[in-house]
Amino acid sequence: MRPSNPGMQSLGTLILFASWFSFNGVSAGTDLDMATRACVNTLLSSASAACVGLMYTKQTTGYYDLSVSMNSLLAGLVGVTQSAGYVDTWAALLIGVFSILVFFSCEYLILYTLRIDDPLSASALHGGAGIFGAVACGVFHRERGLITGETALFVAQLWGTTLIAVFCLAFSFLFFHTCQIYGGGTVSVPEEDQILGLDFKYHDGYVIDDLNARQVREFNQKKIALKKVISKRSGHNSSVAPASASEISKVDT
Repeated sequence: MRPSNPGMQSLGTLILFASWFSFNGVSAGTDLDMATRACVNTLLSSASAACVGLMYTKQTTGYYDLSVSMNSLLAGLVGVTQSAGYVDTWAALLIGVFSILVFFSCEYLILYTLRIDDPLSASALHGGAGIFGAVACGVFHRERGLITGETALFVAQLWGTTLIAVFCLAFSFLFFHTCQIYGGGTVSVPEEDQILGLDFKYHDGYVIDDLNARQVREFNQKKIALKKVISKRSGHNSSVAPASASEISKVDT
C-alpha cells in the first residue's frame, strides 16, 4: 500500500534540504570562507547520513524505504548544523554517519523501549541528532575541539546541551502530566484509531479514492507485526539480517 502522497513528502524534504544551505551558510555572516565551508559540510553530512540510512534499512528490512531515507537525510542536516562552519570535510562525513546511528538508536528507544507515541520520529530526529550535533562541535572543531587537544569547548557544549535537555524534559513532563490529569487521563487517541488512521476517524476517508478502512487496518497491523519481528531479532543479534520470507509470510497470515 503506497503512502498517501510520497511526492509531496519528497518535495517537503527537498525544500528543507535546499533551505538548510541558506540557513547554515548565512550563519557565517560576511566570512565567505566559513560560509563556503558550512555549505560543503552541510552537503557532505546529509549525503553520508542518507547513504548509511538507506543501506541500514535495506540490510534490516530487505527493502528500501523512501521515508526512512528522507529522515536520514534530515538527521545528517540536523547533526551538522551546530558545527557546519567550524569542522573539516572529513569530520562532516563522520558527523553524518554518527547522526543517523544516533537517530536510529533514539528512535528504537523512544518507540519500543519507552513506548512513546512519536509517529514522525521527530524526537529522535531533532532531539537525538541535535544533541549529538551540539556535542560533536566540541569534538571535531578544527581549532578548539578534542581532536586538537583542547577540552574547554567540549565541556561547554556538554554542559549547555545537558541544561537544555533537563529543562525541556522537565517542562514537557509537567505539560503532558497536566494534560493527562485534566484531559481525561490520556493524551493519545485510542489504539484502534491509531491502527485505522485519523483520516478515517475524523474525516471519513482518505485522499486515495480506492482505499477503504479494511485495507488500511490490515496493512497497519502487518506493518506493526513486522516491526516487532525485526526489533525482536535485533535485540538478540548485533548484525541483523533481512526478514526472511517465512517471517514475512507469518505476518501476512
